[in-house]
Amino acid sequence: MNGEGWILIPAHNEEASLPFVLTSIRSVSSSPILVVDSCSTDQTANIARAYGAVVIAAPEIGYWQALQAGYQYLLKDIECQWVVQMDADGQHHPVHIARLRAHLRPQDGVPQWIVGSRAECGSSGESMLQLGQRLLKWWCVLRLKYSFTDISSGMWCLNRSAMVLLSDYHSPNTTADVAIRVFAAQQGLYPKEIPVAMTHRESGQSMHHGTNKRFRHLKAIVQDVAFLTRRH
Repeated sequence: MNGEGWILIPAHNEEASLPFVLTSIRSVSSSPILVVDSCSTDQTANIARAYGAVVIAAPEIGYWQALQAGYQYLLKDIECQWVVQMDADGQHHPVHIARLRAHLRPQDGVPQWIVGSRAECGSSGESMLQLGQRLLKWWCVLRLKYSFTDISSGMWCLNRSAMVLLSDYHSPNTTADVAIRVFAAQQGLYPKEIPVAMTHRESGQSMHHGTNKRFRHLKAIVQDVAFLTRRH
């Protein structure tokens, strides 16, 4: 299999949106696609295979657990040099794959992390999410002395060195937005953020939809950041 570059998609019960996502990716990119099935109870894995993706199973449910399973597969079983990761819900437009990829420096072996940022692109979110984003960005400026334009985007492009580094991230709740940025900053890695427009989900709801889930997610972020700060 191609060991140069891959598209990575973590997926949990995304049978409704996955055909659209995979078809859209294939219309603009010939890179092989890896779908990490995060303990789905629907036809996510079968649909991904039917559309030509390589499918592996995450060891346990969770967004970051699925990403790390993908990194480990691409690093160990495939000589992958770079990866673009996208959500399975259709919010990330594949046209930006090449844009993010273009910002990697091919001959530079240090970790490189390119993030598709929704800032200044007209992409909207629910009001509580926007408030949480503003508070978390303020905290990062205060503590990390670094300003992020989008603190939760999961559309990333990583080179091999960055995949190795982020594979070592562990925290009690393994949240993948603010805490992973804190972890990376502690290792001297900061993302290069590229403006990209994002759309609404093709189907279903975010795992953090609703006030109670948003609150629990924020609590988990605080716990993970506190853990990383103490350890560092």
